[in-house]
Parts: sequence; C-alpha cells; structure tokens
Amino acid sequence: SSGINAEYGETCKESYACPENHKCETVCGKEHSHQAHQCPVQVEFTIDPCGHVAHFKKVCGKSKPQVKDCRFLLSYTSQTCGHPQRRKCSEKELCKHPCDKNRVDCGHPCKLDCIEN
Repeated sequence: SSGINAEYGETCKESYACPENHKCETVCGKEHSHQAHQCPVQVEFTIDPCGHVAHFKKVCGKSKPQVKDCRFLLSYTSQTCGHPQRRKCSEKELCKHPCDKNRVDCGHPCKLDCIEN
C-alpha cells in the first residue's frame, strides 16, 4: 500500500511486512512503502555460525551483516589442558595458566605459561 491512509500530519497507522511487523513511524502525506526491506527499526541478530547475539544491532529491513568478531565471553574448562578458560568466542584458545608440571630435562617446576609448555 502507498502509506497515505491517515490524516495529513498524523503518523501512519500501518505496519511493515517484516517478520516482527514493526509499526510504521512515517508522517502521513509522505509517499512510502511498507515492504519488509523498507523497515528501519534497529534489531538484535545472531552471529553465524556460533549463534550468539551480536554486540551491535542491524536495520530490520537489511540482511544480516557478516561478523567475524564474536565478543560473547566463554567460561569453560579446556579439553586440551584441563585449566579453566575465559575468552571471547571468536578468539583462539591460548591458556595463560601457569604450567603445573615439572620440567622433563631437570625435574624443576616449569615457570612457563601452559600454552608455552
């Protein structure tokens, strides 16, 4: 529809054809569309492939942007070394926990970080 269905000067009473059916905020009298790709509302979206919510919003009517930097904080126990870990989802696992083993060459306690061992 054309979007000119309310009294001039009033806000349009229609909704966009987007999945959330956001309400149109355009002032009546201005030619506009209610197609899904015209929806200007800022919405949260999930990052592929991890599925975490992005740290910024996107315009509802636009496609999902490619995000390479997922900032979701993960807390877990490493499958590799068994130490507790905390990192951003998009970062590689680098264990900074102090090594808890003895050196193979001399038997003294290792003073390196786990990742360096």
